[in-house]
Amino acid sequence: MKIYLTKKLADKIKINPPREDENPDGLYSWRANIVESGSTVLTVFMNEASRYIIVLKNLKNKDYSILPELFTKILRDVMAADQFNPEVIDFYIKEAGKITYIRNAGKQQTAYLNKACDNACLVLYTANDNIGISYTASHWGISMDDIYTLSNPSKKFKALLSVYELPVNKFKAFDLSVKLDLNGGVAERSISVPADITFRQLHKILQRAYKWHDYHLYKFCFSPKDKFDEMESEFDLVTGGEELFENKKAKLIDDVKLSDYLPEYMNILYIYDYGDYWHHYIKINKIIDDCGDELPWLLSGKGDSPPEDVGGKNGYENFIKIINDPNNKNYVNTIKWADNQDWKRYDYENVWRGVHFALDH
Repeated sequence: MKIYLTKKLADKIKINPPREDENPDGLYSWRANIVESGSTVLTVFMNEASRYIIVLKNLKNKDYSILPELFTKILRDVMAADQFNPEVIDFYIKEAGKITYIRNAGKQQTAYLNKACDNACLVLYTANDNIGISYTASHWGISMDDIYTLSNPSKKFKALLSVYELPVNKFKAFDLSVKLDLNGGVAERSISVPADITFRQLHKILQRAYKWHDYHLYKFCFSPKDKFDEMESEFDLVTGGEELFENKKAKLIDDVKLSDYLPEYMNILYIYDYGDYWHHYIKINKIIDDCGDELPWLLSGKGDSPPEDVGGKNGYENFIKIINDPNNKNYVNTIKWADNQDWKRYDYENVWRGVHFALDH
């Protein structure tokens, strides 16, 4: 495998790679650069043939001495989260061979690499960990005229790897049932997700499944019990900040995959919004070893989601009473408020669309 380094990245690694005049095999060649977005430093790799994108965030200086190992690992992780057949992943990395560095050259490919870096920086607003950033960036198109043209590098990479004559999409998946605890009932969603997505990506899927707007903090709590309270959690996955230091059970969520803890823990509590404190109880219904579908997928659902910032379960109970009573003095203002919150009754087609494309943007 050849990695074509820009001068900026070569200087960071402290090497002077050779030039190469021969046309490379694009499938096994990657362009690489380093780019800053605010306080975040991204090392961005782009496949020559497909423009598939791999990103490593905030590497330390010592990490650049083992960049081939780090790149190979995150490439495996991203392809697994992107629903590639594990056999195809192994075959590709074996065929690509040992990583060698080459000096980057060529105006067109460098321009595409710059667009890949733009993509990686843009998705920082919606993804935080290496897998999430790489996955999302690889599902955005890279066009010289319009960066938002959806050529979908992921699909192109999969099409190219069909040369191995193996199923390209084949992966482990979980069918999950999710119940949002409400006073006097629940809002239920059944979803199918790849086992190798991250918990940050699961968060994005759950946001779409319940029409949340991702305004607030969240965490995942783990316990062997069937249904448990937050206080009974063995450990929590959190996004960082003060909670990482104040919560003795907290672990950082970055790059942690579902398969790291599932199916060992068959039940999880997802808490969203530390003000309204919404409790979503997640349970594994089924483990699928050889899934070939395009996931995530909403299997079924029932029950309306509350609006954002409604005031927790008691606030939602009061909200329902008001909107079901046109004679209530607060009816008109509450309906207007709900519209401003973009609140809608549960609709399968609408929620299915949100869930299915949750990871692409």
